[in-house]
Amino acid sequence: MRTLSIHLGHDANACIYDSETLDFHYIKEERVSGQKHDQASNKIVRFINKLPKVDIVALSYGHLKNINEMTLYHFNSNWDEFHKVAIKDIRSLSNNFPKLIYKKFWLKKYYEILEKTNNLNIPVYCVQHDYAHILSGWTLGINYNYGISIDGCGPDNNNKLIIKNPFNLKDTETIFFSRLNITPHRNINAEEMSYKNSLGPPLSYIGRLMGLGGLNHDLAGKIMGISAYGKIRDDIVKDFDNKCVDVSKFQITQFCKDIFKKFLDVNVLLLDEDYTEKCNAKNQEFLDIIASIQHIWKKTVLLLFNKFIPKNSTVIYSGGCAQNTITNKALLKDYPNLDIVPHCYDGGLSLGCLAFVILKHNLQFPKLENFPYIQTDMSVDPPSETTIKQVAKLLAEGKIVGWYQGHGEVGPRALGNRSILMNPSIENAKDILNSKVKHREHWRPFAPSIMEEYASDWFDIEKSKYMMIAANVHEDKRKLIPAVTHKDGTSRIQTVALEDNNIFYNLLKEFYSITNIPMLLNTSLNKGGGPIVGDPSQAIDIYNDTELDALCVGDQLYVKNYELIKVNNGS
Repeated sequence: MRTLSIHLGHDANACIYDSETLDFHYIKEERVSGQKHDQASNKIVRFINKLPKVDIVALSYGHLKNINEMTLYHFNSNWDEFHKVAIKDIRSLSNNFPKLIYKKFWLKKYYEILEKTNNLNIPVYCVQHDYAHILSGWTLGINYNYGISIDGCGPDNNNKLIIKNPFNLKDTETIFFSRLNITPHRNINAEEMSYKNSLGPPLSYIGRLMGLGGLNHDLAGKIMGISAYGKIRDDIVKDFDNKCVDVSKFQITQFCKDIFKKFLDVNVLLLDEDYTEKCNAKNQEFLDIIASIQHIWKKTVLLLFNKFIPKNSTVIYSGGCAQNTITNKALLKDYPNLDIVPHCYDGGLSLGCLAFVILKHNLQFPKLENFPYIQTDMSVDPPSETTIKQVAKLLAEGKIVGWYQGHGEVGPRALGNRSILMNPSIENAKDILNSKVKHREHWRPFAPSIMEEYASDWFDIEKSKYMMIAANVHEDKRKLIPAVTHKDGTSRIQTVALEDNNIFYNLLKEFYSITNIPMLLNTSLNKGGGPIVGDPSQAIDIYNDTELDALCVGDQLYVKNYELIKVNNGS
């Protein structure tokens, strides 16, 4: 059986899988188009039409079949049948929930992509958005007692879902679904169907108050970094403890809005107003509020886990909020058998839809021997030992090096195939990198990639393969790697074993032989807030348009003129 699975929306992506030949493809629109969070499908359509015809389609789509029920999926024999049901549901709800009219837009977009790929007359599954997030974790395994998705916002307030036995369709049980927790359902209004109890908006609002650019999807990550510069206020935490009587109903967005209304002395927060005089990175009172909100945000997630999931369970965790590395570290203390999906954002939804079809039809899962490097993009021949030595030498001398190897990583993190690398021992490396290439806010940290066998010598963690956990840097090591040690002494590490990525591991090993430091600063190969590159020509454009010192594409090494930068000795 050949399956096509699609997510349209921000971070549009698609999979095609042949369960007989095990031929597997994954494409993300932004990696081809160069537009971050691209929600178009032009490149996806072209990709689909290059491959043989499929037998079944699975879509990630969050429409409501019945507001009083939780339905994990719908099945229809063809698009027309699916469309009639969807339109009927939207019309029946639109009187009470005008915002649902936007679903017609996405119905049209799904129709267009199926029409352009000649797939309107084959069976269609619609997989519930949050469930698709959870199922996307099949790349890490399928033997989990519980699955949980906490989305930044999610469609129609469907932003938190907890499932028992998520990969066993016959025994799957919905433990908690945030929309159904609003009772009585007949009295729900449009405001309650918005984002009152979503976990994404509180951090995004902070970014807007600061006047930060970019989409809401990116603001939460920026705010996570700046929280380290503030001190947690006891009065805010005490107020949270008093008001958060039931975490499943707690409206954290409203709670945080009230904090800022008091801080700004306003009755109403208007996000088109300019509040930057008080809401800026130089105002310690503001920074303390951010640190306090990050703290209660973490407590909210912990309380939700503890309310519904036994601590000895095996758990798969997904959804946009699973990218909060500070919270993830705290979760692992209570849930040692927790796995966090590296593609937990919407860019992984087609993988979840594919998993549903595989489970429903008892098919074999793809063999992803090179996970997480599964992008169907332009690969290159591997670098020679000589090239690796040359790159390591440049890095030891303090150069900024672009690194393009193999296939791209799935998920938002650069994990050694689409990276910009630098020596982490350079004290002002973050400032150099920002001024020459990345142009990010000064408070945002850079992450290290370390040879796995040395991780515990430098951090309070032994393994973290996907940069999803904030580890503490040992105090005696912090001065040796200032470029990747954050204000609070933490670091969002990636551990690399030889079997994970032998090319990147060998580069780390060669760098270690020169500097006695078994890690490199590793950030995404992109520029100006754009997406990670998916093509060598995009990498070369970055090399030409920025002050990148060198670029290694496969075995081809480009080097500009440079002067040596003073570096520390890791010994």
